[in-house]
Amino acid sequence: MLGEESCVVAPMSALAHRGGGGTDRPRDTHPMIPGGRRSWLAGSIAAGILILAGTLQPAPASASAGAERQAQAAQGSTCPSARGGMLSAINCLRRSHQLTPLAPNTTLIVAAGGHASEAARLQWWGPGKDPHTNPQTGSTITSRIQAAGYCRNAVFSRHSEITYFGSGSGGTQKAAVNWWLGSPSHRASMLDPGMRDMGFNSRTASNGATYYVVTFGVCKR
Repeated sequence: MLGEESCVVAPMSALAHRGGGGTDRPRDTHPMIPGGRRSWLAGSIAAGILILAGTLQPAPASASAGAERQAQAAQGSTCPSARGGMLSAINCLRRSHQLTPLAPNTTLIVAAGGHASEAARLQWWGPGKDPHTNPQTGSTITSRIQAAGYCRNAVFSRHSEITYFGSGSGGTQKAAVNWWLGSPSHRASMLDPGMRDMGFNSRTASNGATYYVVTFGVCKR
């Protein structure tokens, strides 16, 4: 992660692969999926906490595997799977779990857009790579939301980021949401009951791949 921050940073990053949880180091994803057209995808998650004062509240643990399967089945039958937009899809999932819907946040949208643009330009995401740290600038989820102006002069701030990229039939918003739903760690990020804000953005690269970034945050002043 970025070496110098103005606050105490407790990063927790993981690169999860389909059907399993993450680790504390990036791990290979599955770059190919079956389909009528050639497709490829990868997803990842990173999180961090900024504390200026007060007590750190740990993120909640994910639900049991059985409960996750039941919830996923329910979500699949009632939610739009990104047809109505990424915010609508994630908020539908949250409502199905009696969680507070997320509000769109301009600064988080800007942070997500900048990261998606750099990902499309540099095209460094892939198996064994860390999609949350820009290899040229060293920017991280923490430095990006700070630069965008999210939650300045706060007592407590927590944030996380999930990413995905794919091409062909695997490069749609629906494919991104479905991949995140299939990963317990990504699903937990979307269902984090403590989050209140969200920013989403995407960019399509010259190689045809579309890069998706969703940034979550909560700010207490």
